[in-house]
Amino acid sequence: MVLGRHKLHSFCIFSFEFIFLLSQGKATTANSDLSYTRVYGSTKKEVRLYVKMYHDSLPLMCMTEEYSQKELIDPSFMWTGPQRTNLKGEPHVTITDTGKLTVHTFEKSMSGSYSCTLSHKTIDRKKEFLHVSYLLLAYHEPDYCYKFVTRYSTKKCQKPVNSNFFKKMKSIIKRLVVDLTCVVTDVKMECHVVKMPRSGLRSLLFISFKVHPFGHGWKATCKEFSSNCENETNERVQKARDRFEKFFSEQSNMIRDGNLELPPVYYVESSLEITLVDSCQPGFGKDPNTYSDCKNCCVVCSPQTYSSSNEQKCSPCNSINVTSYGATAC
Repeated sequence: MVLGRHKLHSFCIFSFEFIFLLSQGKATTANSDLSYTRVYGSTKKEVRLYVKMYHDSLPLMCMTEEYSQKELIDPSFMWTGPQRTNLKGEPHVTITDTGKLTVHTFEKSMSGSYSCTLSHKTIDRKKEFLHVSYLLLAYHEPDYCYKFVTRYSTKKCQKPVNSNFFKKMKSIIKRLVVDLTCVVTDVKMECHVVKMPRSGLRSLLFISFKVHPFGHGWKATCKEFSSNCENETNERVQKARDRFEKFFSEQSNMIRDGNLELPPVYYVESSLEITLVDSCQPGFGKDPNTYSDCKNCCVVCSPQTYSSSNEQKCSPCNSINVTSYGATAC
């Protein structure tokens, strides 16, 4: 039985969230404290910040906090971005007359080192220089992924009917969610003989699969909804979950009615189990050890690492071609 397609109702929820901690060369912002309006650099180490995908960075100052208390004569500022490109005149950044840098609509490809050199004169007309550096890393909140496990009753494990049933089942569950740009992965079937409570032996098919929000066309969806991409993809995978619940529930209702003869393979009522699992988009991963100040974030994969699918970690890659952030292949 295939359910009819649900019309997708989009919504727009404004979410402004950065993660920010200015301590020992690390920085991050959270909704609980938006009192920070700028970030100062350090001459001792690179200041690390996490910028939420499709949001603006906090303003980065081309000086230390100590320097901000000084009088600077004829100051000039030069900002460079990843690959040491001069950021002056770049459309995705704003640099103020006082050297404050903001990176707009941040994407994973914008991750990397941002440095600024401040030059100014002193009262006795000597020229001084100050260099600060920031490491900006794109991140997103974990996306929803659902794991489904259910059971079907069959007459015997070693029967062609089981293989035919599984083939049809895979086709049905994939078609159920294709219009939501969701993808079904890890579809598996195992047959076991089970001793039931207060009953005899029974042959059961254990079927499991996962549903992710990043099927064909998800990138176009993210571009359409911009900063609300996470909300939109999570809503879609929740819709997919609801469809599967209804799909298996209707099978229970058919069996419960008792008006039809049971087929060779039929659904075991109330056997559906659904588990919510965190997942990261391709090119992102969780690393609570390296990014202890952003433990629950899906942070862009660093150079020499990659993630190709809906995984939780970035894997090492020794390829000389993987030199940028956010690689999805090795």
